[in-house]
Amino acid sequence: MKKIIRVSLLLTIFLTTLGCSQTVIKQTNQSQNLKNRWERAVKKSKSSEYRNGFWIGYSINRLMGENSFTGSFHSDRFGKEKSLAELVYGKKVKSQEENLTDDQKVRKAAKKVLNEIENPNKPEKMVLKEIAFLFLFDKASKNINEIKMSNLSLYVDLDDLPLIWIGKTNDTESVNFLEKQYSKARSDEIKEDLITAVAIHKTSDQVVDFLSKIILSKQSNDIREKAVFWIGEHETKRTLKLLIKTAQKDRSTDVRGKAVFSIHRMETEKANDALVDLAYNANKRQVREKAIFWLGQKDSPKSARILEDIATNDANKKIQQKAIFGLSQLNDDKSTDVLIKLAKKHPNKESRKKAIFWLGQKASKKAAETLVDMAVNENDIEIQKKAIFALAQLDNDKGVPVLIKLAKTHPSREVRKKAIFWLGQTDDPRAIETLVEIVRKH
Repeated sequence: MKKIIRVSLLLTIFLTTLGCSQTVIKQTNQSQNLKNRWERAVKKSKSSEYRNGFWIGYSINRLMGENSFTGSFHSDRFGKEKSLAELVYGKKVKSQEENLTDDQKVRKAAKKVLNEIENPNKPEKMVLKEIAFLFLFDKASKNINEIKMSNLSLYVDLDDLPLIWIGKTNDTESVNFLEKQYSKARSDEIKEDLITAVAIHKTSDQVVDFLSKIILSKQSNDIREKAVFWIGEHETKRTLKLLIKTAQKDRSTDVRGKAVFSIHRMETEKANDALVDLAYNANKRQVREKAIFWLGQKDSPKSARILEDIATNDANKKIQQKAIFGLSQLNDDKSTDVLIKLAKKHPNKESRKKAIFWLGQKASKKAAETLVDMAVNENDIEIQKKAIFALAQLDNDKGVPVLIKLAKTHPSREVRKKAIFWLGQTDDPRAIETLVEIVRKH
């Protein structure tokens, strides 16, 4: 009996703290490889105290942004629960702000925002952080039912089920282990979680190999989309080449679209060039549209020029209009100038109307002046009405005074009626006064 008790004590340490109902069983001998530690944990879980379910967890170190986290803050909104590190290591992990006064915290937050405004492209400071991988087994199954990933500095809701903590490991061993779990996984949901778990390891050929095989496999499109998303985080010439091929040739339009998204997140000039090429030349219209959309989200000097060219010269009118929308998403004066040009001079009326509409979403003086000019001086009544609608989309200080003037003085009865209609959609007192005045006068 004594021998059995001694073995049990060597295998586990029960970490319990006052006021904490969470049980953590920590393996003391963590020199074995991860596979052996996992098998010991699974074997231990067969005892009666685990009959309602349990978790097995381990961790790796990962270089991350100082203000970046894996996991959720929302599960402990009031900061009253113990972090995973406190449960596992039995000691409180103090945050950098814990000893600051409220005024100091506010000043620190303001300083951080100012630094980001003044240095928008400055990379975030990188620090080493510990990330846990947590696997839930419920009482009715011998298979993994749920996977959670979290920094140890955060609280994780484990539903008061016991956690068997098997320690820390390195990236290579962890990825090997997760790949084997993927090969045994029965549900797409668990497979997708395992893809995420592998992908958050540092960039390596091992991770890219795993994700590439899934992308090129016969797995479901949802699973392959997940792999396409995450491979974009591992930015290399090899991954860019695979993503371009996927965007051009994959059997699934959805997977192609996800590949375009991943290319857009890459920051190299070659990735930008690939996005432009797809916008011009992809052999599926949906893929071209995706590339055009993401060009509109790129802070690249090329974007306005490329989108203007497509909006003006492409033979497909839907593609033209997607490019016009892309221009509306750019936050520079150049894009506004291009939209004004297209609104005034585009040879296709429907594309002109789209440009006018999106000008109405631009909160700029130049856009408002252009719309007023078009509402008054255009010869085409449809274009005038579209300009009126766009003016109605401006905030009240810009839009309402102009609509009032047009409702009272525009030479076209149809345009006056349209201005009156849109005045009626606002809750501005000036609009109500104008409508009352018009009713009494007529």
